[in-house]
Amino acid sequence: YELTKVVAQLKKVLAAIRCPVCVIQGDGDSVVDPQSATLIYDKIVSATRELHWVPSQRHGILHEDIGQTQALVLDFLARLERAEASR
Repeated sequence: YELTKVVAQLKKVLAAIRCPVCVIQGDGDSVVDPQSATLIYDKIVSATRELHWVPSQRHGILHEDIGQTQALVLDFLARLERAEASR
């Protein structure tokens, strides 16, 4: 129930998100519909946004570092830091 409420609220604010965003989704996640990643990515208006697909049937891809998801996050943050430093 709580997750449903969060999703409903999220849908209302996606178009207002302008900060950098990195969406990482397991392509066979059985908990979260994988197509939700595309829906989120398409609605975010940030100039800096990425969508990464990880081949995985599991849900805990970040926690378990499946497909080197932790490196994807760290690389994304490092690139943001470099971009900010070069301003």
